[in-house]
Amino acid sequence: MYPERLRLTGLKPPPPVTTLFSPQTPFGYTRKDVLLIGVGVTLFGYGLKYGLEVTSVPALFSIATPVCS
Repeated sequence: MYPERLRLTGLKPPPPVTTLFSPQTPFGYTRKDVLLIGVGVTLFGYGLKYGLEVTSVPALFSIATPVCS
């Protein structure tokens, strides 16, 4: 609504919409978000590594080491 129309009609402007799903700052710009992203990426890496080892895929560092004969 336009402010000049509000003055003429006597209506009050609607209150600002604040919900849990529309934060004021975008995701990734607060300390909590950065820590959450870091922990998530770290846990994903560990899960991927150990998940591949369970399925008998060797780790990358064990492939790169020379085999002594």
